[in-house]
Amino acid sequence: MRQKALGKGEGSPELTELDNEEEEISNTLQCLENKDQLSLEHQFHTWITLERKINAVTHLNNDLAQRLIDITSNNLIQELEEELEKAAIGVLVATAKHFPEIVLANLQERIQPKALPHHSILCAMVKLCQLKAMAPYFGAMWDCVLPVLPLVQSKEYVLLFCDVLRHLASSVSRYLAEPPQEVGELDITRDTAASQAHVTFLVLFNNWFPSAQGKVMEATLNAITPLFFIMSVQTLKNHLQYLITGLLHLYETGLPHFYITECLCALLDSVLSYKKWSKRLHYSLDSILSALFAQVCAKIETSDTPSKRNQEAALQAFKVLGVVYQEDIMAFLKKKMEHAEEVEYTAVLTILRKIIQDSPHMDKVKNVLVQSVALLITENTELVKRPLLQLIRSLGCCGYLTLPGGKVLVDFVIQQCEHLVCTTTSKDAWNDEMIQKYSISTLHLVPWKMLMQVVCPLEYTNTFIPVGKALTSLLLKSRIAGRSPYLGELHRRPAELPTPQALLLRLLVISLYPYKGGDSGIIALQLLHALHPINSLHPVMHSVLGQLWTEHIPELIKYLEAHTKETLEEKTWKGKLLMLLEMSVESIMDDAWSRELVNEILVKSKSYSHGPQDKYFPYKFYGTVLRVSRSKEFVREYLIIILQTSHQEEAEREGIASAISLTATRHLNDTLVVLQEFSNQLIPEEGSPSEQNEWRRSFSTLHLCYDQVAMKTKDSILPLVDNILFQMLHHFRRCTASAMDLSLKLSFLRSMATFTRTVGDIAHTAKETHEFSQKAVIAAFMMKLIEEESVQLLSTPVRQQAMIVVTNLRKLKPPLKPEIKILLVRTCYKSVFSLPPIENMLGEVCDSTQYQHSESLYKETISALRGMLEGLVLEYPGDVQKILEYIEPWLSSRKDHERERAMWCSARLLRCVAKLPNFDVSIEFSRLGRLVRLLALRCHDPVDNICFLAARAVYNLYCILLVKKQLDKGHTAEKLYAYKNLGTYSPSVFYNNTSQIAKAFAEYFTPRQLTNLVLTALDGLTDPREKISRAAGELLSAILDERGADLEKVDDTLTGIYKRLCLIQEPNTRQEMLRAVCFLAGNNTKKVVPILLAHSLPWDSNTTALWRVLGTRRETTLCVLQLLIQILEEKPVQKDNSSISDDETSLQAVAVTCALCEMLSVPGCRDAVQELYPRLLLAMLGHVQKVIEQNPLENMVVYRKECGQENRPKAFDPTSCALEAMKTLLSGAGYFEVLVYMEEHRGWDLLSSPCDYYCGIIEITSAMVKHFRPLQLHRIFKKLIPLLNSENEHDKVMSRAFYAQLLWHRSVAQSQELDILAPLKKWTQETNPIIKLLGLRGISNLALHPGKATHLRSHLPALQEFLKEKDERIAEQALKALRNIIYYMEGEEAKAAFCQIGKSLWQPITDESEKVRITVIIALGKMLKQVNKFKPGPAVHYEIYCALVPLMLVMQENKPEVLKACGDTLAECALAMGWTQLRNLFRHLTLSDHLQVLQEMCKYLVKKCRKMVGDILLKSLAYLKSPQHLLREAAVRFIAYTVKNMNLIEVDHDDVMLMLNVAAATHENKKLIMSTTLQAFQQLLNECKSRITQSS
Repeated sequence: MRQKALGKGEGSPELTELDNEEEEISNTLQCLENKDQLSLEHQFHTWITLERKINAVTHLNNDLAQRLIDITSNNLIQELEEELEKAAIGVLVATAKHFPEIVLANLQERIQPKALPHHSILCAMVKLCQLKAMAPYFGAMWDCVLPVLPLVQSKEYVLLFCDVLRHLASSVSRYLAEPPQEVGELDITRDTAASQAHVTFLVLFNNWFPSAQGKVMEATLNAITPLFFIMSVQTLKNHLQYLITGLLHLYETGLPHFYITECLCALLDSVLSYKKWSKRLHYSLDSILSALFAQVCAKIETSDTPSKRNQEAALQAFKVLGVVYQEDIMAFLKKKMEHAEEVEYTAVLTILRKIIQDSPHMDKVKNVLVQSVALLITENTELVKRPLLQLIRSLGCCGYLTLPGGKVLVDFVIQQCEHLVCTTTSKDAWNDEMIQKYSISTLHLVPWKMLMQVVCPLEYTNTFIPVGKALTSLLLKSRIAGRSPYLGELHRRPAELPTPQALLLRLLVISLYPYKGGDSGIIALQLLHALHPINSLHPVMHSVLGQLWTEHIPELIKYLEAHTKETLEEKTWKGKLLMLLEMSVESIMDDAWSRELVNEILVKSKSYSHGPQDKYFPYKFYGTVLRVSRSKEFVREYLIIILQTSHQEEAEREGIASAISLTATRHLNDTLVVLQEFSNQLIPEEGSPSEQNEWRRSFSTLHLCYDQVAMKTKDSILPLVDNILFQMLHHFRRCTASAMDLSLKLSFLRSMATFTRTVGDIAHTAKETHEFSQKAVIAAFMMKLIEEESVQLLSTPVRQQAMIVVTNLRKLKPPLKPEIKILLVRTCYKSVFSLPPIENMLGEVCDSTQYQHSESLYKETISALRGMLEGLVLEYPGDVQKILEYIEPWLSSRKDHERERAMWCSARLLRCVAKLPNFDVSIEFSRLGRLVRLLALRCHDPVDNICFLAARAVYNLYCILLVKKQLDKGHTAEKLYAYKNLGTYSPSVFYNNTSQIAKAFAEYFTPRQLTNLVLTALDGLTDPREKISRAAGELLSAILDERGADLEKVDDTLTGIYKRLCLIQEPNTRQEMLRAVCFLAGNNTKKVVPILLAHSLPWDSNTTALWRVLGTRRETTLCVLQLLIQILEEKPVQKDNSSISDDETSLQAVAVTCALCEMLSVPGCRDAVQELYPRLLLAMLGHVQKVIEQNPLENMVVYRKECGQENRPKAFDPTSCALEAMKTLLSGAGYFEVLVYMEEHRGWDLLSSPCDYYCGIIEITSAMVKHFRPLQLHRIFKKLIPLLNSENEHDKVMSRAFYAQLLWHRSVAQSQELDILAPLKKWTQETNPIIKLLGLRGISNLALHPGKATHLRSHLPALQEFLKEKDERIAEQALKALRNIIYYMEGEEAKAAFCQIGKSLWQPITDESEKVRITVIIALGKMLKQVNKFKPGPAVHYEIYCALVPLMLVMQENKPEVLKACGDTLAECALAMGWTQLRNLFRHLTLSDHLQVLQEMCKYLVKKCRKMVGDILLKSLAYLKSPQHLLREAAVRFIAYTVKNMNLIEVDHDDVMLMLNVAAATHENKKLIMSTTLQAFQQLLNECKSRITQSS
């Protein structure tokens, strides 16, 4: 590399880098030369840096190294800090790696023979003694140290020199044994080293050892220990006894034992390396062994490292001694094991494990060793499991487990493979899992033959998994290594090893439960696979077996690996094992081998006592072997043998039956012959109880065999079934002929039940149909057994088993005859339903076991009955109605327990039909109504469980009907399945909910069934049980709600409810009955309403309740109200084929109002009333008019109404009843504001008056206009249109009154659908004053709305003409019309119109009718108010002047209403005229100052309106001749007040004469003039006379 670099002309980079490194070291060293200028911390880092750089370089310059050594050694001899000293020593050691000779020379200079060196130099020597580069100079170093040893006195130097000597001796000993290769030769030979070691030993042992204590003694022992391996033989010989004695003595001091034991171990190791010295130790052997044993027994703390090292050193010493003294040590340990405690046991086992590691030296004592350990195992080993297992593992490694006693050790290890409870308490003790894992791993050291011996015995069952794994592993390893074990010994040594048959059987039995305790099945199969050449050496075996297992066993293992305990199908898996056995036996085809196998099975089947399956399945192996045999003699022989074995346990009997059934699959005839022979031998004879019991068990086995044979042979057994049934029944009868035995009877019934179930299943799926003549015979016999059972007690399962047999017969042909079925059903009903209550039967039981047995027996009996009924239905589904029909009496029983049982069976039976996979459309329920009523009432049974069961029964019946309905519609199977799982209803919906039942079944009833249901439900209304009566009511109301329209006998139903209503006081039942009537009326209104109306008036409380309930349901309310409206509209509804007179019709209308009073008082009727309100309102108002015109008798009571608890009922005649109905209508519709309005405006009084009826209509219309929404008014308005031109005068008046007043509302008046004004104009031309008035009122109301007033201006002349009408009502209404037209005009049009009609208003102001006067005055004021908005001109002023005189005259009346109207109108006149002062007076006009205001008015007129005063006076003079006294008096007063303020000089002569004549005339009628007025006229007269005199 250097040449390559130089060739490129780049110099030598390596030398350059080295020079740089040395320069850096030199620079760093220079810093240390000037260390006084550095801090201690800086000095420390400098030393560390220097050491790192020296270790990093590969070469150092000699001068630099010398310089380094000199500076470092000089620093060491100075007093440095401990850290600085260590750093400096590190630099010296690093330098010694490069120049050890220079370092040694420097040390030699520092160590002088007659003076102790500096302690830092000794510390450096300790490090240098451990340095490999110093090895060639160890002799020189030792030479430097020896001379100064005698000078050492202080403890510090003793410790330092001991440390130097220990490392120096250890290094010399190591390098003498193995000289180093990288360095030069040592400067010391073995002899020289021995000599120097001896000298050193003498100094240490003679000078320091005797007086050393504590740390000094520890250091001394550490220094002496390596010297033993260097010292010569003679030296050791001379000092051996003294050393042993001294070391053993040290154990008695307080010195830590580790140093002593380590020194002693080194001494023994060095001595025994020369075997000729072994005899010298024998004298001290006991003392040494005792001391060492004590060290092994010493307690060790977890954190105490010296104590652990002490024990390890002691064990190493035992190992060293064991090479020579194994017999002595074994004897010593055996003695220690006698009466030892845990610590001693543990120590012995630990020592044994240590010394047997060198096995060649243990041959003499190995037998004793194994037997001693076996003896220890027989004692309590719980406390020493860990060391014992460790020792056994070591023995296994040495191959000692095959020695005598080794089986005990192996058994102990196998036992530990189970989960054991650890009783040790030490902190480092193993737990159960650790012990188990260690034991399992130890099994792999056990010879395969020993493990093979524990595979078959049952006591090793729990440890099979680890044993099987270990054994399989050993066999496979041996095979792989080419050393397959000689398995032929399985045949040669059957007493020691299991036979192939036993091994095969055992592994198959284990494989039956493949996940028991883990993967036992896989392990058993793996072991079987590893043993597949097991028969290869047998002279009779074939090689096919090994090939067969090689192919099939791995497949079985894969199958298990692909599954878990949860997913494995047990039946499939066991079938695979049987198939493996069958193929194996078929491959062998050796009857002798098979005979040994079946014999093994018989023997082993008796020993399996852990569970029934352990006993049961080996019999299947037995049957499998017989099945594959081709020898009939062999088969018959072993069938007889197995039948003659024990039948004591149930598992044994089932196992025998399974074996025989498997055999029968290929040897059916031979099997049946053997069973027949066995049956013939079972003849009951007198004998001991045990013999009788054995005979019964054999009897049970025989029947069980028949069942299993049938199950296995399938269709092949069918032709023989009749014969078998005959034989079974015949054999039972023959047995019972001698003695009736209950257990025998039960055994027969159970066997018969099992056999018939099996045969039935086979026959049901068989391709060919077979007839079984014995079916009817068996059924009849079962019925006989049931009849023989007592109905007072249930103590045996006889009736239960008999019914199960009948149930199983359903799958056999032919079906039972109907008469047999009927007798069978009735017999079973009576036998089961009549039993006492279960509580009574259980109450007689004494102990809890018997209690549970009785309870279970009862449940099973009921369940058997249910199963039998379901079986009969499944055999022929069409029988379900008959079966339910015979159960009806029990459903209606007065005994709770009988009803409950019957209901449970009914529910389950219906459920069975509902769940039929192939629903039979032939199922019919012709009496469905009766059945539903019965079940519905049971849903409210006093017993809760009956209610629950009834709900389920109802649900199942509903499902049946629904499925049948869908089938009838042609739905597919998929849709049918969906309907079977519908979610609309559920049993919980029907529970205590009769209405839901009715709703669900309503559509399925024919009218006849429906009527039958309703009429029969009426009888339940009077049931004394409250729940039943209420349920009947609920059913009645619900079914009438759903299907009331289809009821055939409405009259009978309604009459039946009415008659029973007075008998029922329970509130809920009454409410349901009333609801039923409500639904009935809703669906049959035309039939129900006439019947109710026909009840005589006044009605009783039941009738009123019936009417009231008709208002609770909107649909019913609407139907009934519509019919009642028809009656009120003079369209009476008659009964079929009957006629009603006018009186009756009138009375019927009165009854309608009574009905409305009740119906409309129900809060729930509001929606219906509001919907029919327009029509109902008009009809009722029409009826009111008819009633008031008929003028009925006041004392004629047609209706009574409750007014509270304390007050007596209020009586009503037809009129008051009609008005009450009107009030009820308004309150029922929620129009309470209308009610208040009518009360405030005397609306009811007006309606009840024939003359003011139309006013009442107007008032009620006004109320509705004020409070109704536009939509409501338009509905009424539309209903009115057809009646406006009715031929009936009553309808005409009523409708036109509504029409006219509805125009008060803007939305009605502005309707675009028709010409609103045309009919009004037409009405004003009619002769009927009321019609005329209504027309005017309509025009008046029409003028109120925008745009209408202008349109009506052309009608002003016509309206003016009505002011001349004598009928003040017409005149008044005309005035209002004029007022509204003018008031709602705009601008000049309003002024022109006012001027147009102004003259026509003057006369009405002074009309004789006060009402007219007030009306016209108010109208005038309203008109002026509108005119004033548009600056009235001269024309308006003129009209005002013309109106002032009559206003001033009327104002003088002492009536507040008149005065108020005049004041408001005059105020508007003053405003128009600009009379501000007068306006204020008029606005505050009162009775107390009206004449004073009049005077002020006259004074103001004279002053401000002189030109008009004359005209005013002339107009007032005209009123002096008025027929009205008050007007004449007012005119006189007005003239007087006016003249009083006038200057007559300014008056024309003719006018003065005129006033004079008037005054004279007034004076003549002074009686008519008040005094004040008279005085005024007297003054006027005087002034006029004076004026005339002056002029003349």
